[in-house]
Amino acid sequence: MAGEIRKLAETSSKNAKDIGLNIKNILVLISEADSSSQRSMQVIEQVNIEVEETAQSLQEILSNTKELFIGGEQILEAMTSLTQVSLQVKENSGEMRKESDIMSLSVSTVADISGEVVAGMNEIAVGTHEITENMASINRQMQVLSEITDSLKGEVGRFKV
Repeated sequence: MAGEIRKLAETSSKNAKDIGLNIKNILVLISEADSSSQRSMQVIEQVNIEVEETAQSLQEILSNTKELFIGGEQILEAMTSLTQVSLQVKENSGEMRKESDIMSLSVSTVADISGEVVAGMNEIAVGTHEITENMASINRQMQVLSEITDSLKGEVGRFKV
């Protein structure tokens, strides 16, 4: 029995050493797991920070996209307005062209009338010149006639007794 107790004590001692060794190994593994857990927590915290930064970046992109959409709508409105103004200008230019054609015709008519007036004035000037020459000729003939009349009076006066 003492041999069995000794054997049991040896087995217990060996098992205690094995248990101690296993506990040390488990403690090392727990320490490694704790270190790994802390590193994982740091990585998770870093990932969380990066996710928040990414979320902020996406929010900024969304905000910028909304601004671009609003800007696009404003450009579209401006282009529509510009198109309408262009159509009005085109319509008005047609009316202006018609008015310009009417004015050109009026100017042409005035030029024709002015030409006729100038021609008439030239005819009047020529007629006036002819009248002046004829008046001068009549005046000369009147003087000659007056002289002849005076001469005849003198001659007739001589026949009176």
